[in-house]
Amino acid sequence: MKSINIFYNEMKDMKESIAMLKREVKKIDKEWNNLLVEIRETVFNAAQGAQLYKRTQEFLQERRLLKMQMEELKNQYIVLGGDEKLKELEEFQDITKVGNKKGIKRRKADYFKNFREDIKEEVSNMYHVTK
Repeated sequence: MKSINIFYNEMKDMKESIAMLKREVKKIDKEWNNLLVEIRETVFNAAQGAQLYKRTQEFLQERRLLKMQMEELKNQYIVLGGDEKLKELEEFQDITKVGNKKGIKRRKADYFKNFREDIKEEVSNMYHVTK
């Protein structure tokens, strides 16, 4: 059960990270447009042109890095099952809160009575053990 919760939280975090990176790219695209307006409306001398060139180069590198990070996260998200898997895990989270549906197997505590104590503790953390 814990691993399912962990996987759900990781998928949810990944989706939120992708959305955050999209917002960052939009913000950088606005800055890019502002930079282009500045270039269009300003007459530069050689030193100012060199500074602008350097600023533009750094800006484009930062944008490229963000887009690569976003693309990598999207690929990982898709490989892990994407929105369908996240929805399935979310439904499973709701089910475990409500009760036993969809055949979630529960064991009585006496099922594990002959197990070693350290195993009993591990099993009780992994499964729904009822008294």
